[in-house]
Amino acid sequence: FSAFILVNFAVNISLLGNALKTSMEQKANFTQTVDAIQQEYISNFKSKNFYINLNGLFARATGKIVHNNTVRLNNGMLLDSKLAKKDVSLHVDSIVEFDNYLKQFDIPFIYVQAPYKMDYEKALLPDGVENYGNESIDDMVSGLTSKGVNVLDLRPYTSNTIEMVEDNFYPTDHHWNVNGAFIGFQKICEKLQGLFPNKNLMNEYVDKSS
Repeated sequence: FSAFILVNFAVNISLLGNALKTSMEQKANFTQTVDAIQQEYISNFKSKNFYINLNGLFARATGKIVHNNTVRLNNGMLLDSKLAKKDVSLHVDSIVEFDNYLKQFDIPFIYVQAPYKMDYEKALLPDGVENYGNESIDDMVSGLTSKGVNVLDLRPYTSNTIEMVEDNFYPTDHHWNVNGAFIGFQKICEKLQGLFPNKNLMNEYVDKSS
């Protein structure tokens, strides 16, 4: 094991040199230099993807549910773990202020809430793992709606159920996939069509078969 560590250090010794050289040129302090070294190794470590995959294989082989701040959901998909409940009041107030500003110029405004990679009943969440992503979003949506902001919440169309999550999100990160994004596009066009009835927004571009 010591030899393994030594070989990896030797193979990546140039990264240390690069970071130190850059830090000296920028006259960085000790903390900044340490951060630069860490960032250099994080970004350019030789065979980085191999070790990432090896780490994931070890976690799966040992049956770990949560690993490196990532949780393996009950269907095998991955998501950030321990997402705490957030106070969204400042965000709500900021968006309400912007909406009120636009109203002075008779400009319509819609707040579009992007979907979240968790079914509403949390059936995907393993026992013992906490996640309050949807609760924070609920507070955001209800806070805006109660203050008269026009809100389009995409979750009912993209992530309410396990099947929706599996169809509309990538397995290994939190982003919605092409299918989910297209559904979002359709719903946004539908909402805009209601605001601008004289525009032809529900055309061939919102038809998936087109």
